Amino acid sequence: MPSESPTENHPLSPEIAPPAPQPSPPSLLRPPTIELLNQAISGQRPLPAIARTDLSHGKYPLGFTLRENQSCSLHIPLLRSLVCLEIVATFHRSTTSCLTFRFCVQETVTYSFDFYPHTAQLAVGQLFHLVLVLTSQQTMSVYVNNQLLPDTPQHTLSEPLDELVLGYDASAVELQMLRVFEPQRTEAPDPAINRAIALPPPVPTTVSAPDTSPETMDAPPFLRDLPAQFEPLRSLLAANLVPYIKIQAGTEVGSLDWLNGGTGDPLTVWQSKIGGNPYFPKDREYPTESDTGKAMPLLLQINCADVPPIAGFDFPQQGMLQFYLGFEPAEASGTSGKYRVLYFPELSTDVQDLITDFSFLEIDNTIQELYPEVYSITFAVSHDLFGESRPVEAMDLPEELQELGAVFDEWLGDYLHETETRIRGSKLGGYVDLHSDTDEIAESANGRLLLELVHPSCCDDSFLFFIPDDQLRDRDFSQVEFYFVCD
Repeated sequence: MPSESPTENHPLSPEIAPPAPQPSPPSLLRPPTIELLNQAISGQRPLPAIARTDLSHGKYPLGFTLRENQSCSLHIPLLRSLVCLEIVATFHRSTTSCLTFRFCVQETVTYSFDFYPHTAQLAVGQLFHLVLVLTSQQTMSVYVNNQLLPDTPQHTLSEPLDELVLGYDASAVELQMLRVFEPQRTEAPDPAINRAIALPPPVPTTVSAPDTSPETMDAPPFLRDLPAQFEPLRSLLAANLVPYIKIQAGTEVGSLDWLNGGTGDPLTVWQSKIGGNPYFPKDREYPTESDTGKAMPLLLQINCADVPPIAGFDFPQQGMLQFYLGFEPAEASGTSGKYRVLYFPELSTDVQDLITDFSFLEIDNTIQELYPEVYSITFAVSHDLFGESRPVEAMDLPEELQELGAVFDEWLGDYLHETETRIRGSKLGGYVDLHSDTDEIAESANGRLLLELVHPSCCDDSFLFFIPDDQLRDRDFSQVEFYFVCD
């Protein structure tokens, strides 16, 4: 759709009906996951995950945030232009539901488009998640429910935007949340950005997209505490830091209510979690042990949209990845048929499509007997040298630094032991932490580390899963290898 001139009328109030939608081929858009909406509304996800595919790494402060606004016309000043716009809203009426976006430069509309939820086959009453990204090429990309919106007007901006006029009929579209992200600035925020839309000033917030470059990453403790004698090694050590995804378990949120048919999971089946009930479609065959035929309980599941991307680790950015164990972990270690890893690339938010009664799961002689607790989990990018798995000698040290590197290896071992920082906890990617069987497992495992889960209810129990890079890239989790370590 071409840009509109400033003299055109726009549906910015309830008295002016929005223009009839232009006919276009319908494109089915999946509803957003409950987890995605919960995180967006609560602010747990600083920058929408889908935006990270279009934005270069950097910091994008929040211009302002808005929730439950019933106004029909918002004039939003963009003092530092626009990087990303995120909206969560409810679609209430099929004929008049419309969001109009008018981006201005000095009161002149330079880019505009209208979004009609019903043309995307969104159901009346359905929540939807819309993300608009200004890419580094100064073009707009619009995503609805994590999918690129078809027929988005294509236009390359030549000047920084200074205002967004957002119009909608409040009886047809209800905004639950609106957030604007803007480029990094150095000057103090201008309170006019809050006065202009008659909202109370938001709590100052700075958010970051994941950044894996050595220049901007947080240094691991050993690099901050590096003695002066090892300064000639600092730049080489920083260049060899390995990114990985740190998994942080929240406090225990409860346990399964086995007296209530296994339906007492305090978390939803769409959430990333340790334990609990899995997301599982009714039309799929539930995993069972090969020798006993028993159904396997869930060890851990990951909503892949929660996981930030890192270089060199081709982890899925959508879908659900699940890890199942049927018997005691020591019995399942290295034994195919006693564990399963499943991946669902497409998720349904319709509970009618999913198993909700898990009373068929047995508790005796399964991991639910050993680990009945349920934990929510979050993910963050981190970096480390993994010196116990990758000694400095293996990092192509110049000949003149090899002797110093050997001394550093000894110092690092002592440092990690004394500070107890050698244990990084649960992670995706990276390398296995130091355990009693680390060397033996590393020699026999096929592929790279996919997951290391240090169970929060027993920090001595570590669950290790390995996968070759090509199988990870192909999303083939059928041959993942499992090992269990109890220190």
